[in-house]
Parts: sequence; C-alpha cells; structure tokens
Amino acid sequence: MLNNLDNIPWGELEHAYGDASDVPSLIRSLLDQNPKIRSNTMRTLYSNVFHQGSRYPATPYVIPFLIELCESPDVFDRGELLSFWGSLITGYFSVQERPSWSDGTMVFGFGDPEELDLNEPYSKALYEIYQESLKGAELLFHLLQEDDIGIRVGAAWVLACLPTIADRSIPILRSQLLREESGWVRAAIAFTLGELGDCASLGQLLVADNHDAVQCMAACQLARIAPKENLVDPLLRFIEQPIDGYGSIPGAGGDSAGDAAFSIMYLPKETRIQALPEIFERLEQARSFATMPFVNALLSASFDPSSNEVTEFTSLQRQVLLALLNCQELWTIANLSSTFTYYGLPFSREKCAKMLGVKVANDDALSKLSVAVTFADIRMIKSGFPLIDNSAAAIRRDA
Repeated sequence: MLNNLDNIPWGELEHAYGDASDVPSLIRSLLDQNPKIRSNTMRTLYSNVFHQGSRYPATPYVIPFLIELCESPDVFDRGELLSFWGSLITGYFSVQERPSWSDGTMVFGFGDPEELDLNEPYSKALYEIYQESLKGAELLFHLLQEDDIGIRVGAAWVLACLPTIADRSIPILRSQLLREESGWVRAAIAFTLGELGDCASLGQLLVADNHDAVQCMAACQLARIAPKENLVDPLLRFIEQPIDGYGSIPGAGGDSAGDAAFSIMYLPKETRIQALPEIFERLEQARSFATMPFVNALLSASFDPSSNEVTEFTSLQRQVLLALLNCQELWTIANLSSTFTYYGLPFSREKCAKMLGVKVANDDALSKLSVAVTFADIRMIKSGFPLIDNSAAAIRRDA
C-alpha cells in the first residue's frame, strides 16, 4: 500500500507552510495503530493542505492516496478520510455555504463562475483536485453499500462534491435509499441529491420519510433548488424544534434550526415575512456564530439589497432592526459585516440605533419588553392586521 507515495516530488510542491516534504510521512501515519496519532495526523493534514479552506499545489497529489486508503477494508477511520476527501474537492460546503471547485471549464464558488485559467495556481489546483477525485467514482458507489454507517455517509458526501457525474450518481443513490435503514445516511443522501438537482427524490423524502433529519435536509435543499411557499411549514417546524445530532451530517451548516432559517431566504419574500415570529424567537436563543443564519433570514425578509445606505425605514424594517439591536451578541461577529452592507446598513449597533432614533437598551427588562412588542407587531402582519403607517399595505398578509 502507498507504494507510489515517494514517487511524488513533494519537496517541489507547496502547502500552507512551505514545501510539502512532510506530507508522505503524514499520509503513512494515517495507518498507525494508535488512534491518537491518526487523529493528530488528520489535524495536521487539514492544516497543511486545507488551511482555512484553501487548497495548494500539493493538495491534488494527496487525492490518489486518499482513494487508495479508502479502498482498503483494513484501513482505520475511512469515514473520516472520506470527509477529508470531500472537503479537499469543494472547500467549506454546506446548506449555508456554496462549494468552491472547478470542473475543468469554469471555476465556481467565488461569486459569478469564471473561466478556468490554468496559469492561475489556485484555480489549477481546484481543477486537478476534481479530476483526480473523479477517478474514485466507482469506489464511492461501492462504499455506499458498506456495513459501516460512517463510510456510507462519507461516500454520499464525496458524491455531493462531484456534480458532473450526477447522471451516474443519482440512480445509485436512489437505489441505496430504498434499502438504507439509517436515517442519518438517508439525510446525507438527501443533501447529495439536492446538490445533484434531484427534486423528485427530495419531494418524496419530505413527505414519506419518518426521520426528522431527512425531512429537514430535504426541505432545506428543495428551498434552494425548487423554492415554493409550501416549504415554509416544514422549515418553521425545524426552526421551532431543533434536531439532536443533525450537525454531524455532512452538508449541515450547523444545527437544524439555523439551516432551516437560512433556507427560508430562498422562498418568496411574502413567505419569508410569514416566518419572522419564529425566527425572532430562535434568534433570542442563539449564541455567537449560531446567530448568523437568523440575522440573514430577518434582513432578507425585510430589506432589499442596496448599494446605498438606507435612510428611511418601513415599520417592518424598524421592527426587524430593533430586534437585532436587542441581540447584543451578534454585533461582535465580524462575518456579519458584509451581510449588513449588502442591505445598505452599517455594521454598528450604535449607528443603527441612531438611524432609528433610539438608544441601545442596557436594561434587560426594557430589552425584553421591546422584543415582545416587536413579536406582537410581526404577528399582526402575519395575521393580516395593518400596521400604523402607510407602508403597511405593502406587507399585509392574508389571514
């Protein structure tokens, strides 16, 4: 095994910390009998050839050896190796984050798709990673039938990262669903089928599967690829009732409540407004980075994208912004800065408060009272009652 490992000129290739001459010994350490050594090795490999999601000239050369390791039933932790393999293909990739990869013609994931330029090292690495990974397609189809749940989950995950072979993958994934007893594996397959554009299978899973994680993943993926108003009810259910263990599914962007809230952003705007009360309530319970999908959902329901700073606010916009002002924690998350800017808002609690003509509430009781009033007003919108200003007509709901 790994007989060709030393035939690669690793010292001439680069990863995050310089030349990649350490990679061969790291790959061999994945075979160590000691699980602690294997775990430490995996962390080091992630850091070296996948540092903070970036790929390097050395990264494509790791793929053939991952395929070789995953092929052997004697190798430990093949589920983790499959997870690593998929990450190398697409970078950070989930319900809440689109993949960055190249199919050999275009480069995806950095805004609008761009034509592949093989003279640009990063794009070239993405292309080479993908091409090497395609050589493992038949292995992945076989691994879907392994006894180990982690291996089946991992195989489904890597297939989600290889969309150009969807015509081969979808029939095999559908067949696996018919015999798959594990709800967690079916949820991983649901994520993959969503990435491969199989709306029909997702629709069946949403109405017929009895596993909450499967239904949630199917609803989230359908919201992205085939958004319809009737998806709001299952998504709201998972906002209100998070699923234990959901975050361990490859493709999950966090917990199920966050993925469901994020996915509501794909639905028609009137439907997003309908979901506001539940999103407000869940935002109050979220902490740190878990607030991000709820903030995104709230802003997408109430504001339109704007290159200019918003100077006038509708009643709905005021209520949403007041609720965000009351969530002190979200204002420390720099990742949200671009989200606020996208909607013409400053990412400053004090500036937003000044724009509304209010002061940031430091008193907990006052803060909770303000949020309660917001909930009441939003529920009036949802129920069809007008607000007390001229913008109400534009956001009324049918009872």
